[in-house]
Amino acid sequence: MSYTESQWLYFHDKFITKVKMINGNRCMVISRFKGKSREITFTCTKCSREYTLLASTLLKPWFCKHCSSKKERSIIHKSKMEMERKQALYEFHKRVEGVFSIVATKSDNLFLLRCMKCDSTKWYRVTSFLKLNQPCSQCRSLRQSRGSREIIGFLKKMDIEFKTEVTFNGCKNKNKLPFDFGVYKNDKLICLIEYDGEQHFKEIEFFGGKEGYLNRVTNDQIKDSFCKNKGIPLIRIDYRNKNIIEKLMMKLMPLLED
Repeated sequence: MSYTESQWLYFHDKFITKVKMINGNRCMVISRFKGKSREITFTCTKCSREYTLLASTLLKPWFCKHCSSKKERSIIHKSKMEMERKQALYEFHKRVEGVFSIVATKSDNLFLLRCMKCDSTKWYRVTSFLKLNQPCSQCRSLRQSRGSREIIGFLKKMDIEFKTEVTFNGCKNKNKLPFDFGVYKNDKLICLIEYDGEQHFKEIEFFGGKEGYLNRVTNDQIKDSFCKNKGIPLIRIDYRNKNIIEKLMMKLMPLLED
């Protein structure tokens, strides 16, 4: 997937920030970031030796093999781990506040949370919780936006066979990318439906800000390409459309009549 120059500049700045958080001033990046699995050139700020390694190398504690000591590596590594733990715990409590209540805890990394919206409870590890856009699995399946609920209501009313969160082995960006709905006829896939909410068109902090938005743009492009290559009709419904069901009927009915 190709990115624009401005997107790469954003990813580069993000990478540099992470490197400094993890490795402080021990190294200085001197080439442009082009992905974690691509090589990047940097220098040791202490002895000025130059290295060209995978960018992912700098996303964990790095030490110059020529001038760092074992004691220094051990102290810095422990300090870094403790800093990451405290930062993760801070972010966890920040996201939990006003959305979940803490029912119980087994450690500073495992919490039983109750969702204030649907009252469901579940154990969460801090690191896993922070990776989720919508942590509550119950709300994730029921929370569907107003548009998604309308689509579900229409499909049920018309007795149309469908499934939610449909995935395919060949459609992924690290992990499989779920389509909102798959419509079937006699157990055969007829088309896929995506309801594109507000977060698909602009940056929203709750959905990951700029980075989350860019990831969604990439994922949507991957889905579009997958459907085009496989010859699977993909119906995209824009949340800004006031007549969601009318638009859906116009595109869906001809496919069901074939």
